[in-house]
Amino acid sequence: ARGLGSSSAALVAGAALADAVQGGRLGRAGVLRLCAALEGHPDNVAPAVLGGFTASVMVGTELSSAQFDLPPEIGVLVAVPDYELKTTEARAALPSLYSRADMIFNLSRSALWVAAVAGRDFSLLREACRDRAHQPFRARFVPNLERTIDEALDAGALAAFLNGAGPSVGALVGDASRAAVAAVLKSFAPL
Repeated sequence: ARGLGSSSAALVAGAALADAVQGGRLGRAGVLRLCAALEGHPDNVAPAVLGGFTASVMVGTELSSAQFDLPPEIGVLVAVPDYELKTTEARAALPSLYSRADMIFNLSRSALWVAAVAGRDFSLLREACRDRAHQPFRARFVPNLERTIDEALDAGALAAFLNGAGPSVGALVGDASRAAVAAVLKSFAPL
């Protein structure tokens, strides 16, 4: 209920432990497939199993996933407020239909995220973090979300965003901006 994927991490830990007790027959790929099926989507379980930067989709009942390490020049800061936002409540805030323009907007930025990280062109991350699919609808549950994101970007964050379903706020930073962005996020919530 903080937007950090802890429920998926707990699911992965349980599945990995059960697999280890059973002799490791599933292996990492099997644990990932099992957890994605149990979760219903691979968004949070793939990073918990694979680590790093992941992109995963379900193709029918099969999982397709890619992973690579986050470049060492990028740091991750996350501010976690002292209140919870239930994922079910955050999901219920989303519309059942989106405009074509909003979907094109988000899909192009999803691709830009991958291109920016894979190509190490971090100047693209600021635009890649813009969103029309979930942040605007969940902002009412997270006081000062938009202001915090704007201030983090103004302080030099490479990207700033609602972390998962919220209410945590995440930022990607370089060494030069780490302290300034950390100060912004600390004014939102403890790091």
